[in-house]
Amino acid sequence: MDFVDWCHHVLATMISGTQASPQNRLLGLAYHEVTHALRAASSSRVDPPSPALLEEPIGDALESLADSGLIRPPGSSSNHWRPTSLGETAALDPTDIWSIICAEPLKPDQVQLLRTVNRLSPEPTPNYVTVRWVDESEIVPELAWARDRDLLFAVATELQAAGLVKERGTFGPPTLHATYRGLVWETRRGFTIESRFIDGLVAEWETTSAEFKSEQHTDTADQKAELVKDVLGLANTQASGRRWFIIGFDDKTRAYTAPPDPKLTQNHLEQLLAAYTDPPITLRYEVVDYRAGPVGKLEVLRDATKLPYKVAKSIGEKKRIREGQVFVRHSSQTEEPTALELQAIHDEARRARGSDE
Repeated sequence: MDFVDWCHHVLATMISGTQASPQNRLLGLAYHEVTHALRAASSSRVDPPSPALLEEPIGDALESLADSGLIRPPGSSSNHWRPTSLGETAALDPTDIWSIICAEPLKPDQVQLLRTVNRLSPEPTPNYVTVRWVDESEIVPELAWARDRDLLFAVATELQAAGLVKERGTFGPPTLHATYRGLVWETRRGFTIESRFIDGLVAEWETTSAEFKSEQHTDTADQKAELVKDVLGLANTQASGRRWFIIGFDDKTRAYTAPPDPKLTQNHLEQLLAAYTDPPITLRYEVVDYRAGPVGKLEVLRDATKLPYKVAKSIGEKKRIREGQVFVRHSSQTEEPTALELQAIHDEARRARGSDE
């Protein structure tokens, strides 16, 4: 568990608690009610953390959640905390608020200081996470430029203004601790960007440059043949933009299905395509984090000077592909090209090579 997960655990517990009764829904939860609910939900059922042990980590989480607008802190006449509508939305799917946080542009020295604080400040345990204060004596050895106290103070002040760190005091060397926003910026940035990117592809669904599969395996000759055919189609089709083969979404519902076959790796796919495509198709494959689970993301890298890409040798039984075949995509279908399409592919290759052959 990291501090971001801990904050969301506290948030989810508060939302559950406020829905337990009309009074809680109206007033929110007092601090001791939050503590009681978190102890009950602790993963250490036999010996849950004592209220005294939870005081600091709960306080850290509540403060960070309030600073991010996900909960409403107690007012002058109340000691109750309440989730905001933004917090309730974030508890179901935090991608939107994470996108806003991760869009914050940072200068290199700001990134360096933020990462240093994020590494030194959180102190995780199996049941909770606290964030401790980090002072100048710990920061300076990590950052050579931080020996310039005025610069360190300026960078720290900028990060605090963005809510990415918390600063104690306004005079003298800065003492800082990590925040929910700052840790999201660093640790959820890749997840957020990838989720947004995948969402965009899913919204457009299958086109001449995007193919989706609920699952993909390469254990049988037919499975290999089908994959080779699909990749050839993406490589040969005359369409602008990048070409994607995405694994993990149902063909009909477009819903997320499951993580990709772990056998699929960059090396495995390179070997497969080197054996069955001529010239060998270049690709880039990785498993990326998505809000619903891991997704396989394969990019087909097309070189127009090598067109057309063909089947190097025959493979498959029911889904057999034959040596010398060329495939293109017609909307969401992968088929052999018409005579005019094939001629256009040859013409494109000649132009790319700068020859009249």
